[in-house]
Amino acid sequence: MPRPKDAKIWNEDLIAALDARHQKSLREGKRDAHTWRVGMENIQAVRRDIYQFRTGSIANLPTGLTKKVQRLCEDIIRGVTNVYPDGHVPTNGGNGSGGGIGRGLGGGFGAVDMPGGGYALNAYGDRVGGGYNPHAAAAAAAPAASAASASNNPFANDHYMKSMKIRGGAYAILMAFHHSQTDVLRKAQICREGQRFCDD
Repeated sequence: MPRPKDAKIWNEDLIAALDARHQKSLREGKRDAHTWRVGMENIQAVRRDIYQFRTGSIANLPTGLTKKVQRLCEDIIRGVTNVYPDGHVPTNGGNGSGGGIGRGLGGGFGAVDMPGGGYALNAYGDRVGGGYNPHAAAAAAAPAASAASASNNPFANDHYMKSMKIRGGAYAILMAFHHSQTDVLRKAQICREGQRFCDD
């Protein structure tokens, strides 16, 4: 039976839904984080479009999913459950204003949100977050901001960064983490994401 022309393709939405539940489980310290991650990887491995027929049957949903993940995917496709769970807070927004565990405002790694308006550290060790900072606002508005940004360049100040080969292996790994869509990357994901930043 051919796919209907108006059928919605669910692959990306299911991956986003499972990733959101994985991130939420990690933040809350729940045991089902692994279940969501494995389900997300199974959906990512599907090379065909996942869609629903008018009769209600779902095509190309992988068979190796746990009951919990399969039920969630079916409910999302049928419109019973939202793609994102209640209370979902993206940890890595497109504008860089995320800031969950492992991600700072600048998209750096090693940052941790502090409850009650604390601060986090970005990849360069600078404090970020924690509400309005008049000194940061003044520095951003200063006419000599370009001169100040040159002194904050990690390639100019950090001895490790000075010795790093641009578009080398270490650079590619750091860039893979910097541009990742999630807080946690597996080895295969680091290799895949870092490949575009590496000439070695």
